[in-house]
Amino acid sequence: YVAGELRLVSTVPPLVELLKQPNERFGSTSITSEAVMRNDPVGHALCVIHDDATLALFDPLLHSSDAHLRGRALRVLVCYSTAASRQVLEEVFRHEQNEGIRKYLLAHNIGTAPGR
Repeated sequence: YVAGELRLVSTVPPLVELLKQPNERFGSTSITSEAVMRNDPVGHALCVIHDDATLALFDPLLHSSDAHLRGRALRVLVCYSTAASRQVLEEVFRHEQNEGIRKYLLAHNIGTAPGR
C-alpha cells in the first residue's frame, strides 16, 4: 500500500508478481465486485502507481489460462484509466472468451467502440 501511495514505479514488477498469489486475506476476488479493488492491497497499490511504462509486465497475466488471474490484472488496468491501458484492454476484449470478463469490460466501456 505504501509503495502505491509513494508511487514507487520500481515496486511494480514485484507487485505484478504478487497479483499471481491468492487474495484470500481480503475475501473473494470476484471480477464483478468493485469493492474488491479497495480491499486488494496489491491491486490498489498498482492502481495508485498507474505507470503506462509498466503495462508490458501485465501481458503474461492477461494471457493466463486462469480467468481469476486475468480478471485481477484487468481490474488494475481498468483502474489505470489511461489511453495506453484502454488500448491493452480493447485488445484483451477482442480475444477474451470468458463471458464474465467480457461483461466486466463492457460495464467499463471497453469493447463498445463502433463495429464491435
